[in-house]
Parts: sequence; structure tokens; C-alpha cells
Amino acid sequence: MEDHQWEAARADAHALGSRIAGIRETVPLHLAGGRILAADLTAAYPMPHCATSAMDGYAVNGTGPWKLLRAHAANPAAADRVVLAAGEASAVVTGSLIPEGTTAILRVEHSTLQGSLLSSERTLRAGDDIRPSGTEASAGDVLAAAGTLLRAGVIATAAVAGHDELPVAAVPPVHLVFTGDEVITSGHPTPGQVRDGF
Repeated sequence: MEDHQWEAARADAHALGSRIAGIRETVPLHLAGGRILAADLTAAYPMPHCATSAMDGYAVNGTGPWKLLRAHAANPAAADRVVLAAGEASAVVTGSLIPEGTTAILRVEHSTLQGSLLSSERTLRAGDDIRPSGTEASAGDVLAAAGTLLRAGVIATAAVAGHDELPVAAVPPVHLVFTGDEVITSGHPTPGQVRDGF
């Protein structure tokens, strides 16, 4: 009879678990740590979402030497308002938007600046140190599969991919029922007793 009761209890527990397995909720990113992702995490847009510089240095147009646009030399963030003509350059930092007309990024360590004239002994190839839009992921790419345990790296990826919240598996309430007196919550256990580990 006891075996039957145990098997019935296991079947009941499995049935209940199956019923709650599909239940999910949506939580903000700062509350998602330690939860289980309930649906695939996908990129909401290409990553990076625009062409950016892979290095600190200068966005250049053409083979050089280049005239450095001084208005933007001290403010790389203003590069998005610049359109480079042939023979012109603008200062950029790693990750910044590159100006329209950029053919390559000249690394700062490979550059020589005299007055407003920028040069390099290296030959630049078109596209050098430019990270085109979508090189890490395209819109819709799966970045983490459903069932993934959400830790800091995955949550950071979700933020970079354009998500403010994530669907996670619901956490069922759990109640413990003690049916005997062998579990004690304080003191030293006597033979036949155990300390509560919770």
C-alpha cells in the first residue's frame, strides 16, 4: 500500500509540475537574475545598430594625408554630424558612430599629427577598424535559448539587444509539510532527530 501511495504522490507532483511548466511572467531586467528564460532572447535590432569605430583614432576618407577637422577633434561624440570629404579626418573613440564618408579608421597609435595635417606610414584598406552594423547579430537572431538561467552576462546582452524586460518561468509557491517530530529547529538532535537545514 505504501508503494502505491508513494507512486501516486509522485504522479500527482509530476502532473502539477506539468501544469505550471508553461506559466510565465514578464519581469524588468534588474529582477531577472537567477530566473529561467521562458522564450528565446532575440536581438530587437542589428548589433551594433550602426557602423561604429573599433578603435580610438581618426575616421578618414581616402588614402591621406588628411586634414583634421578641428571642430570635432576635441569632441568625438560630434562625429555623427560630420560628413567627410576626400582627404578629411575626424577624431573618434572606440564604439562611437563614424561620420558619413568614412573609408577607414586610422588608429591613434599609427598616426602622426602636425598642426591640422594627419598622416600615417601605414597603408589603410577600405573598412579597416570599422564595425559595420549587424556584425555581432542581425535583428531577430537568437542570443539565448528559452530555458537559459539568467545571469549577469545574459541580462547585459538583453539590455544591449534592446530589451527592458524578459519573459521568465513563473516561480511556483512551495510549502513544506512536516509530518513527524524528528525535525527540530534548535538545539542538539537526539538519536532519531535531525536539525532543520532551512
